[in-house]
Amino acid sequence: MNTGTFSPLIWKKHKRRGWDNTCPHCGKPIKWIYDGVYWLPCDTEPILFRMHPEGKSTVIYKRAELINCIIYSEQDKKGDGVPLTGHRQHYYTCHVLKARRREYIEKKRRI
Repeated sequence: MNTGTFSPLIWKKHKRRGWDNTCPHCGKPIKWIYDGVYWLPCDTEPILFRMHPEGKSTVIYKRAELINCIIYSEQDKKGDGVPLTGHRQHYYTCHVLKARRREYIEKKRRI
């Protein structure tokens, strides 16, 4: 990780669209979704999910609604209902940001 240069952070929500349509950390394309108040940086590829009140994942569905869900996988074929399509926030899928969050947690544990 290059710590000598500045790169803007990607948060879950932004008040403005700050840069182009690629992640400044990993270079993957980003789709910006506006929820009426904030801009949400998301992965461009939609994913399949099932709504679940106790789901540990969050997906942006239809009119930029944040929904708790379970990400659909091949093992879920036997589940009830048809999986829905939504977008995942890039904050959760960027490998660079995941590594930074892990580093931050490790530093906090050492203190």
